Amino acid sequence: MWHWLFFLLCSLPRCQMQYLTDHALSIAAMKSLVDMESFFIAELDKYSHDLEWKINTIESFLEEVQLKREPWRHIPEELVAHPLASFSLIRRLHEDWSHMELFMSHQVALDRLNAIQSVLNVAKPTAQDLEDALSGIDAIQSHYDLEPTDMANGLLNGRQYDANLTTLDCLAMVKFHENNQQMHASFDWYAAALQRYDEARDGHLYRDVFNFKLSDLYGDYARSLAGRGLGTAALTLLKNVSDLHVDLWQLQRQITHQMELQEYDHKHVKSEQNNERIGCLGLFPPIPNGSCHYETKRTAFLRLAPLKVELLSLAPYIAIYHDAIYDAEISRVMTLPLSALKGTSRYSERREYNLKFTTVHEEPNSQLNQRVRDMTGGEVKEDKDFRIYNYGIGGYIRYHMDNLAKEEQKPDFGDYQTTITYFLNQVELGGAISFPQLEITVWPHKGSALVWHNLYNNSELDLRVAHISCPVIVGSKWTLVKWLHQHTQRFAQTLEKTA
Repeated sequence: MWHWLFFLLCSLPRCQMQYLTDHALSIAAMKSLVDMESFFIAELDKYSHDLEWKINTIESFLEEVQLKREPWRHIPEELVAHPLASFSLIRRLHEDWSHMELFMSHQVALDRLNAIQSVLNVAKPTAQDLEDALSGIDAIQSHYDLEPTDMANGLLNGRQYDANLTTLDCLAMVKFHENNQQMHASFDWYAAALQRYDEARDGHLYRDVFNFKLSDLYGDYARSLAGRGLGTAALTLLKNVSDLHVDLWQLQRQITHQMELQEYDHKHVKSEQNNERIGCLGLFPPIPNGSCHYETKRTAFLRLAPLKVELLSLAPYIAIYHDAIYDAEISRVMTLPLSALKGTSRYSERREYNLKFTTVHEEPNSQLNQRVRDMTGGEVKEDKDFRIYNYGIGGYIRYHMDNLAKEEQKPDFGDYQTTITYFLNQVELGGAISFPQLEITVWPHKGSALVWHNLYNNSELDLRVAHISCPVIVGSKWTLVKWLHQHTQRFAQTLEKTA
């Protein structure tokens, strides 16, 4: 089996290999990791059986030898005095033990080890993949104001899940925050790491395989606290565990001495709530002037099949069109090779985090483009294509405007006048689009489309529609997005415009 899997991975084209290195950027593309670990589990299980066979063989040999020696266990002189016993002793030492030495030196199940190593060499997640996953977990925690101990126990935004984090997972989050100079953020993850540790469950495996020592965890946590001026908290942590290792006892004395020499203990203050976080949590008050109606007038077709419109804001214009894309259309646009999805560039001030996208080419007169005309009154001849997005672990788009920089605007197109976002699936938890200035949050609902204007009538940016695509907590979020440019709409009967 492993030969087939290795051949498959090695035969992938270069673009697919690049996709394989961006695991955390797309939930849809991560199934390959599940398949990979399933393969590893099967190989390790076979390896374990092979080792068990070797151990059983050795134990059988020992049992036979000990059985022959048992009658003379306390009187070795009589053993060698008996001709049959002494002959058997000499023959065993000359032949059997030589064979056993060769048997012991033989490495069993090398093909299992080679199979795992070959696949790991080709397609295992990289350090960048791990960094992306860590940043995704951090985005979920920070945007939804979650406690690391709750997250580690599978409690996400008030919902309990079977999935949870191990001590080593939590320590990876500690290292992530320390590397980013976010020391206070690391404290809660230290606490989560300790809370998740179970000596009976983890002790032997962690020490022998992962080179993990509980005393090191306590020591690192205490040093981190003391280094940030939280000496009292560090001593409280060490109070009942300093007998685990002499280093912890010495550290306790050292911190006590430091506290006697200088004033310590700055409080750990959590950041205050802001409108971005409140919006992602869905805590904005109900929309005061929202209304619902059937749109029947914008195009002739709507007289036969009106659209259900939920008006969220008239100035600026923001509306949800329900049942705006059909299941057959969703299936069609989502039938694309996962290798076509590309991640955005990674740089410190980027806008998009942990997501992939690609262009979906459409004919100007396709049903999807006709529906855009029905919803907006706009012209799609020059803006016929869409962009499809799939979000990864904690994927989100930070607070931004849908606009192009001046140098990116083409003369015949200009800036983005209108944004149309189709939601292609239900998202189990998180993933809303929130407009903090307007205190409006829209949750993904399969088949609906969110439409808004980005510009005033004078072509200036309407900063009121600055928005955030909140991190996805649980689920795979798919959206289909189109932007209508301002200059392509000169002669179109567009949405209600507001100055």
